[in-house]
Parts: sequence; structure tokens; C-alpha cells
Amino acid sequence: MYSFNKKVGIVCGASRGIGLSMVELLLAEHNIEKIYATTRDINNESLCKLKSSYPNKLIISELTANNELDYVNLSNDVKNSGGIDFIINCIGVLHFSSNTPERRVDDLNSEDLIKSFQTNTFPTLFLAKHFKSLIRKSDKPLLCALSAKVGSIDDNSSGGWYGYRMSKAALNMAIKNLSIEFNRLNKNSIVVAVHPGTTETDLSKPFLAMAKKKYIVHKPRQTAENILATLACAKNGQFLSWDGAGIKW
Repeated sequence: MYSFNKKVGIVCGASRGIGLSMVELLLAEHNIEKIYATTRDINNESLCKLKSSYPNKLIISELTANNELDYVNLSNDVKNSGGIDFIINCIGVLHFSSNTPERRVDDLNSEDLIKSFQTNTFPTLFLAKHFKSLIRKSDKPLLCALSAKVGSIDDNSSGGWYGYRMSKAALNMAIKNLSIEFNRLNKNSIVVAVHPGTTETDLSKPFLAMAKKKYIVHKPRQTAENILATLACAKNGQFLSWDGAGIKW
């Protein structure tokens, strides 16, 4: 069982939605020692309000998904103040253009494809790269990335959503690789991908009416609770759904 009690961690993409709810829960219910919450906007109203309630436990850190220097600076800040036990990456995007996700190959454009990988795939790799030396020293290090079931190649029966599917499939391969590498450094390490399920966030808003006819749709806080419960029982190298069920890569 993984316990967040007295741990020091990082939650990336913490300014809203699932990431913000994750930070709120960890601070309020899991007796966290310290959390670094990353956001593009250091003055984010929700995080600043939370900071006023937990001035000694919450550190708001500026981080842009595709700027590797931000990861370097964050790792230096953490190194100067101690170690790290867990990282949960909630950064992600469905699509960038004003249109819906690409349904046909004709809809693709290289600029949006590159941005999809920069946002959905690169951050977890940058986190692993720049925090590897720190997280390996933890008694039980945890690295979790929020992925998506549509990134499962085996599960894909409907096609479409090219950029999102491909960048999440690449993320899954990165997680699989990292689970092997980190386990060689620390046998207690847990590196996992988690599908959060359909959640009422800005990302899913255009598709919620249709989704509610097919899936269970959760509020961000419910999703965060589900993810933390799943992580408590996770084993290294898994791709898990929000309810703890395994997903084929």
C-alpha cells in the first residue's frame, strides 16, 4: 500500500480541474509534509487562496509544459530544500485548434501534432529526467502520469482523435520505459499511468453531453479521490483505470 502521509510531492498542472482538486485533497486529508504545485500562472487565484490556508505546506511553482528550463529550476528548488517522494503529472490537452479533435488523417496539421506531444508526452519525461537523482533516494518513490484509455493501442476500435491518441500512446511507452529504469535504481519505486475517466473539466466540456450517455462522469474532486485511491494500491509498471482496473497498453 502506498501512503502519502508525511511525504513531499509535486503535482503538475495544479491550477484547475483534477490537478487543483488533487492538491486540495492531499493537503486536507493525507497529512502531506509539503507539496510543490506547478502552474503557468504563479498568481493563480485558486492556488493563492489555498496557499493562505497552508502557508508552510504549499509551494506554488511556475512551470510551462514544454519549457525544459522550468523543470531544471524546479528540481534545483526542491534539491535546495530537501528531497522528493512523489510526482503526479496532471498536465494534458485534447486539441489546440478551434475544431474538434482530428477524426480523419485529412484533418492533421504538423503544428498541432507537435504541440500535442509537447503537452501530453514531454512533461513526464522532463520530470523523470530532472528529478531522477532526487526521487530515487525516497524510501518508496512514486511517479504517476495521467494518461487516457484512448491511448491504448489494443483498445482502439474507433480510430480518430489522432494527436491525442498518439501523444498519449507515446506517454504510455515512456511510463513503461521509466518503470523499468527507475526500478533498477530503487526496487521500491512505483511508476504508473492512470486513466482518470471522464471528468467535468474544460478539456472535456465540449463532449460531456455525449459522454454522459455512455460513461460515468465525475466532478474533479471525485476523480482526484479515485486516482489517489488507485495509487494507494498501484504496482510498478501498470496502466490503470480510475477504478483500479488494468488497461492493456
